[in-house]
Amino acid sequence: MMVQAAKTRSTEEPEKKSSGRSIDPIRSLVRHWKLAAAVALTVIVLGVPFAWIKGKAKWRSEGSMFVSPRFLRNLDGDSENELQSNQQYREFVQQQVRTVDRYDILKEVLTPGTPAAKYWFLRNESMEHAVNRLRGALQVTPVPDTYLVTVALEGDGPDGMANVVNSVLRTFIETSRRETLYDSVDRLKNLAAEKQRLTGAITKLSDERSDIANQLGTTVFNESMINSLESQLGASQSALAEARRNRFAAEATLGAKRGSQEPSAGTLALALQEALGDASLNSFKNALTGRKAQLMVGMSGLSPQHPERIAAEKEIKAIDRELEAVTLATRDRLAKNIQTIDEAKLRQSTEIEDQIQRETEALHQQIENYSRGYQRSVDIGDEIDRLRKRVEAVEDRENFLELESKAPGFVRIFSPALTPDEPYEGGRKKLLMIVFAASLLLGLAVPVGIDFMDPRMKAARELESHLGLPITGWLPESALVDPAYLVRAAVSIRRHAKQLRHRVLVVTAISHGGGSTTVSLGLGLALDRLGTRTIVVEANPLTSDVRYQGKGGLEGLISWMSKPTGERLPVTLGSGELPDRVATGAGTIEDLLPVERLLPLFEREADAWDLILIDAGPLESSLATEELIRVFGSVLLVVNSQIDKKKDVTRCMEKIDQLAPEAFGAVLNKVAEPGPLFKNGKANDDVSSVLAP
Repeated sequence: MMVQAAKTRSTEEPEKKSSGRSIDPIRSLVRHWKLAAAVALTVIVLGVPFAWIKGKAKWRSEGSMFVSPRFLRNLDGDSENELQSNQQYREFVQQQVRTVDRYDILKEVLTPGTPAAKYWFLRNESMEHAVNRLRGALQVTPVPDTYLVTVALEGDGPDGMANVVNSVLRTFIETSRRETLYDSVDRLKNLAAEKQRLTGAITKLSDERSDIANQLGTTVFNESMINSLESQLGASQSALAEARRNRFAAEATLGAKRGSQEPSAGTLALALQEALGDASLNSFKNALTGRKAQLMVGMSGLSPQHPERIAAEKEIKAIDRELEAVTLATRDRLAKNIQTIDEAKLRQSTEIEDQIQRETEALHQQIENYSRGYQRSVDIGDEIDRLRKRVEAVEDRENFLELESKAPGFVRIFSPALTPDEPYEGGRKKLLMIVFAASLLLGLAVPVGIDFMDPRMKAARELESHLGLPITGWLPESALVDPAYLVRAAVSIRRHAKQLRHRVLVVTAISHGGGSTTVSLGLGLALDRLGTRTIVVEANPLTSDVRYQGKGGLEGLISWMSKPTGERLPVTLGSGELPDRVATGAGTIEDLLPVERLLPLFEREADAWDLILIDAGPLESSLATEELIRVFGSVLLVVNSQIDKKKDVTRCMEKIDQLAPEAFGAVLNKVAEPGPLFKNGKANDDVSSVLAP
């Protein structure tokens, strides 16, 4: 619908919508084919050498070892050395992963004369350099959700890699078994000392908790228990908050005039509202109003200089002054009563708040003393539980060490490395295909992305989403003055023509070349064919359009405004292609000001036309256009999809919001025709043949 309440947009944010922009890859590719070709060629030029280098074949040899979460059973009992949690096991696995490439282990692997050393050493390479190079090449990785750790080595050929990997696995497992030896005697002594220390700490904490229990008069300490004092404090705080809100409300009612003899503005407003409802005052006002009506009827038809009219006007002014005085007196009397009541409420709420505040502070002090002792007892209980668990762990460890015997260890080889039969990575053909596919995709994506990121309004749905309102209509890029594309706008304007102030609609564009003249003439022709007598008046001295000029060389709007009021509007009668119209004529923007002069001139032409369309200058550069919108209270904004950006539309909408027109509409001009694959959902809605001449 074309007519919208202009204040709605200024006071309420539009609902967040999608951009409304459609995607047409074919049109984007045709429009930016040179850029698409350059992007595709660049990808090919850079990608082919990359594919040739990275396509070189790589070989990989991999072995695995099994990391058990426990030792095998001991001969002397059923106790087993276990990793008690998943976290401990994961940490143990990470330790093994970081130990595999330890310097001393790899140095033993590369002992001169071994198969691994013969394969790995380079000519004239030192031991330190060879070990560091092997550390960087080894890939030690835990296998997720299994007990396996893989050790792999990559190279340019398959020979010799399996010997190196298997040698690393064997050397690591042998070293791990040698290091898994326990100093049982010293460990048992340390554990006994730790157990004695923990037992003494538990005894000391138990004595402290007993003393606190005697002071508080309770033997149960549980964090889930509810303190009765806290319940009382909660109720007291709620009452205090309610009392404070009541005091705030009383203070807000009194306002800035608290303590003053003069009532506040809010009090005066409330007193005035009650005074206006006073029966005696209304009766008195009705009598004076009746007298005023009699005087106005009596002076109707009298000239301004008539003595009776002058006397009646004086009496009317006296009646108005008396009405105002009586109303203000009644208001002041009621305001003083209201202020007295509000001050009493404030004193009462303040006293209640102070009393509750004192009670709350006392409860705070009691709860603070109780909570400190109670919380300390709870903490002591938690600490005792923790220490007891620690004692149990120490005892378990002592039992385990007493029964421990030599065990094979945690780690063993699961599968040795084998010589690879084929490369695991590489292949120039595959990478070249990826490069060519990427060139085609980027060659298409870049033009589409450029069009999609274009800040200009390209589609009707995009403009609607930006405005937060449905637009009135749109014109395609190739349209000149085709009323068929404006049938929806014409029908909407015709439906609301009687609601327009003075039956005048101001049509303006954002900037020069926006197409307001094309839209105005098209709308005028469409409205004529719908049966609405319409005239299009050009009010743009900046760029006058030749289509407004008639064959007879009639004078324009500016010269008509300067002539006596009896002159008729210099109308150029419409033809089959153009409606009835009036040119601007010679002059400047200042010649159109003040635009209020048009009101009586248009009123005189009201019988001849049902609707007047004013083709005004661009809103951003024409003061006369702003004045026309302000005076006539309506605007139809023409947005050019080829030049107008979102920030331009936003800037114009801010200016329109300041002018606060009663009716607003928008037309998107020069819209690119959608492609055959991706069409705007509203592309065919406004194209109709119902306006056949």
